[in-house]
Amino acid sequence: GIARRQGRPARRFRFRAEAGHLLGLEIGPHRVAALLSDLDGRVLGRQAKEVTEAASADERLDRPRGPVAELLRRCGVPRDSLRAVGVGTPGIVAADGTVRLSTALPQWTGLNLGERLSRSFKCPVLVENDANAAAVAEHWKGAADETDDVVFVLAGLSPGAGALIGGRLHRGFGGAAGEIGALHL
Repeated sequence: GIARRQGRPARRFRFRAEAGHLLGLEIGPHRVAALLSDLDGRVLGRQAKEVTEAASADERLDRPRGPVAELLRRCGVPRDSLRAVGVGTPGIVAADGTVRLSTALPQWTGLNLGERLSRSFKCPVLVENDANAAAVAEHWKGAADETDDVVFVLAGLSPGAGALIGGRLHRGFGGAAGEIGALHL
């Protein structure tokens, strides 16, 4: 008979969700919110701060500093443990993090939000339309985790919708799919 050769012994691997952290920021008309999670999306804490609708872009950009610092301190997570920052905001957002159009926030149109926020973090900063981000989140860990076709409608000062078709975000022409709040333009 043919001698059986053994391969390498099996090795066990484990996904270390605690090996880093993710920070989510919501920058909206009335508040900024920060949410901290492990790499598996398990929420460790959240912190929010109100902001006035009329706040300038600089004021609004400065607002998350306190909540982020407080959240990291409260959860005992060092800033250099952050692997990525995800930002949701109203408006049409280009791939490079520039807000191409925002009817809800003063001085937001034309702002390179990704670049501005990157100055505060050593990890990648990804900016997305708030309704799109919500649709992806619900598909990953929420009400829509068992379907690949999703429409998420965000009702508020700047109503919008995020759509997933076949599990992929549908951006439409120029990234404007779902921007029902900008229809009057």
